Amino acid sequence: MEIPAGEIVMLVGPSGCGKTTTMKMINRLIEPTSGRIFIGDDDVTKANADDLRRHIGYVIQGAGLFPHMSVGDNIALVPRLLKWDKKKVDARIDELLELVNLDPGQYRDRYPKELSGGQQQRVGVARALAADPPVLLMDEPFGAVDPITRQRLQDELLRLQEELRKTIVFVTHDFDEAMKLGDRIAILQVGSQIVQYDTPEAILADPADEFVEDFVGSGTALKQLSLTRVRDVELHDAAVARVGADAREAVSAARDLGREWIIVLDDQDRPLRWVPVRDVERNGTLSSVTRDDDLEAVTLSSTLNDALDEMLTSSHGVVVVTGRRNAYQGVVRVETIMDAMQQLQGASSP
Repeated sequence: MEIPAGEIVMLVGPSGCGKTTTMKMINRLIEPTSGRIFIGDDDVTKANADDLRRHIGYVIQGAGLFPHMSVGDNIALVPRLLKWDKKKVDARIDELLELVNLDPGQYRDRYPKELSGGQQQRVGVARALAADPPVLLMDEPFGAVDPITRQRLQDELLRLQEELRKTIVFVTHDFDEAMKLGDRIAILQVGSQIVQYDTPEAILADPADEFVEDFVGSGTALKQLSLTRVRDVELHDAAVARVGADAREAVSAARDLGREWIIVLDDQDRPLRWVPVRDVERNGTLSSVTRDDDLEAVTLSSTLNDALDEMLTSSHGVVVVTGRRNAYQGVVRVETIMDAMQQLQGASSP
């Protein structure tokens, strides 16, 4: 099995098939009894195990943070073992917290018990990236969080991957998660036998055997929607205004577009919340808008299936789309999704 550099490869299969064992042999948490494992041209079975692990990021379910250490100290663990100087370590902590969308000033000195499950998992990813390893191992990292948080963490990982291009081996039991995240998917049977190793599109189009067909399951048409990214469709414009902007101009612009809601952005173009046009008109100000932590949003890397899920809970009939550093990009409307479904159905018809 060869894993191309800079790709996400998903290991999926039934319980007990050897997904985690296969992954753990890469950093020798489990020693292989035979065969060889290479990272680049280096045989990991001949490397010093401790040194090897310090250069491979590792993320587990539940984050695995040390409860007695602050967020900053958890992230700094490997850089300190590698003897980085304090200034470099401190800068790296802040850089990574920003990268996983946690404000350093707010979260650096907190302890894991003070964070939500999703926030802990973000810190776990930041810790794994601390020494800038070329390889990242992820063992069902999002399995212990609720479905909404899980979707957002998946989107966050895809956003990070666009920036960092790490080689990631990701274990999951969820084929839908594998389709969303994976550049390639390895489907394993009991005994770590790889039944099929290919792109999500190829596996859906041509399952290798009956076992793969059963594992993929029904609803292929809907699964095809999970292969289309938000970045691949045309986004629509909403009425937008930055916090502190002239309220009258914002209201006028929204009216010109025929909109009854305005999406307010912060000074870095990140969406804060939807505000009714009538409220802005009545209050005459946009200076005290706070962030809505439950704002329905997806990223350019999200799938249209994700956008549809968010849309079903949205009161606005649209979903906000964000890009790098969570900057606003536009919105997806239900018509966009319906058009894409029709195109997919047409493409799959004989």
